Amino acid sequence: IDTCKAIALETNDSSVISDIAYVKRVIYADGKFILLDQKYNQIKAFDSCGHYLYGIGKLGIGKGQALSIEDIEFDYKHQSLLVLSNRPLKIMEFALNGHFLREENLEFFASAFAFPAADSRIFYINQNQSDDAENSNLLLTDSSNHIETTMFDIPSKISSVVTFSGGLYTTDSGVYFNKAFSNYFYHISGDTAIPEFKVNFGRKGVTKDMNDGQIMQNFKDLRFVYNTFILQKDYIGFNY
Repeated sequence: IDTCKAIALETNDSSVISDIAYVKRVIYADGKFILLDQKYNQIKAFDSCGHYLYGIGKLGIGKGQALSIEDIEFDYKHQSLLVLSNRPLKIMEFALNGHFLREENLEFFASAFAFPAADSRIFYINQNQSDDAENSNLLLTDSSNHIETTMFDIPSKISSVVTFSGGLYTTDSGVYFNKAFSNYFYHISGDTAIPEFKVNFGRKGVTKDMNDGQIMQNFKDLRFVYNTFILQKDYIGFNY
């Protein structure tokens, strides 16, 4: 890295940001920073200097509205923003200027999504076992959200906290998945998950006899990758 620049995002009565722990995703597209604040269930757009521009979507259950936003993704093909909602279950599409375009219903719960190709999607299921997900962490669907295959078992002995199910990341080189408390980043290609990177955290992992409470008490000593994963030609970057 030759230079590093910190950009302070403007906060005022219209653009309050709750806390960094609730900022699940920040996307940079078309000269804008688009931020998802899960505590307030709000999506905010800022210009490249950090000045607040506008909010995207509204609180509610109607068209272009949601009560619980789980994830956002940038659709490179259509140059639009896709929003995953779990209340109600649907995916909304917005132009980068905040204009609502369309939405489609979902038949299953998911807390993140990724797009390895224009005709396929990967949904991250977490701890909500269902007839569709069964005991699987990932659902692979076509562009109409019909399930084609599943991957990875839901982590055992971890039931109460949705965050402890891993991380799903879309990069220019494809989609990557990190299981909760795992050393590996898997590259998802078609219906195959290939372990591509292994990290030596130098810290202990979760033992079989640990319950959720013990995990929280020993959290700082456990290897757990958080929301950020960056892949460049010569390095990877993540926070944990």
